[in-house]
Amino acid sequence: MSATGVQMKLYGKKLAAKKYHDALTLARSVARGLGLRKGSITIEDVRGALQHMGACYQGNWLGSVFDGDEWECCGFVAARRPEARGRILRQWRLK
Repeated sequence: MSATGVQMKLYGKKLAAKKYHDALTLARSVARGLGLRKGSITIEDVRGALQHMGACYQGNWLGSVFDGDEWECCGFVAARRPEARGRILRQWRLK
């Protein structure tokens, strides 16, 4: 039996999270701080903060920042970065 698209996505996220463990740990810490200060945030907020710090802020591993039980989706917004072409992003808040 072949893997479904969802299974492939989860497997890819797991590999990326393992390879970029340190960057992911920093990004999650940054996200927590932003979430406590701002309430709801998107991955663009996290990317911006990481970029400002001079840390790694690009890669598929960013898709794992909000994984886990700490966050809940609270809405959707259009991406602000021009290269994202108005893609819809989830907004997240700490539970």
